[in-house]
Amino acid sequence: MKTGWKVILVSLAAAIMLLAAQSPCRGAEKDDANNVWVEDGPAEPNRPLELTDEKVVQSMEWLEENNPQQAQKLTQLRKDDPEKFKQELRETIREQFGKKIREHAGQKPPRESQMGQEKGMWMREREADHLKWLEKNYPDDARKLGELKKKNPELYFKQLMHSMRSYGKIEEAEKDNPQLAEVLKSDLQLRKEQDKLLGKIKDAATEKEKKQLSGELEKVVSSRFDFVVKRKQIEYEMLLKRLEKLKEDVKKSESTVEKWKDQKFKKDAVKSRVGELLSQSEKFQWD
Repeated sequence: MKTGWKVILVSLAAAIMLLAAQSPCRGAEKDDANNVWVEDGPAEPNRPLELTDEKVVQSMEWLEENNPQQAQKLTQLRKDDPEKFKQELRETIREQFGKKIREHAGQKPPRESQMGQEKGMWMREREADHLKWLEKNYPDDARKLGELKKKNPELYFKQLMHSMRSYGKIEEAEKDNPQLAEVLKSDLQLRKEQDKLLGKIKDAATEKEKKQLSGELEKVVSSRFDFVVKRKQIEYEMLLKRLEKLKEDVKKSESTVEKWKDQKFKKDAVKSRVGELLSQSEKFQWD
């Protein structure tokens, strides 16, 4: 059904925004005390969309209603090759989501229900917030995206998602902890320098040149180490504050529960609630 399809699109949007809020190079490595460079692992840009049985059913219902031929083709493919069926279904979902984003990027939107309108508004607001932040912090990137939006909306969408992945964690940190945001900015710049040097080392013509570049790389990595330690220290302090807040909440909850266990309190609360319910039932019904 159409509603089911909208749920899928909203889930996709949430997943992409979640990726945007993460570090640009977060990998799958275990975060332990001995691995300072845990966030230097490979990115996962092509991680497949998880298809639960519920999402498969919702997607197929939407296709049967809006594209019967494609639904019939996928139904047969599901019997013949279940794995290929999932791949084809993922592509269909991505295509539909891409259309929605391109529509929000400037093309005329289709008729939408209230849920669709709210989702579209949320996406546009998220896009606008990121571009505003980008204009303030990385104006060259913002200018390039603005030019691309006019020339190629589809490529603009891809670059917008890349920008959100690259800067999302910094953008989010600025709201709650500007100090952390500055550390993340510095580390990101050093990471870019690190990648450039690695490229130069790979293309170096002589051993002397490689040695010189390797020395520069060591200095950059040393600076990065200092910023990683600063980030960890700030995150540690933030965790301590959250822990103290949780302890306060636990004490308040404990106090409330003990108060509610009192039989006199229960008797008074029940009597008060019954009075409220009776009062509401006696009110004149205009409808």
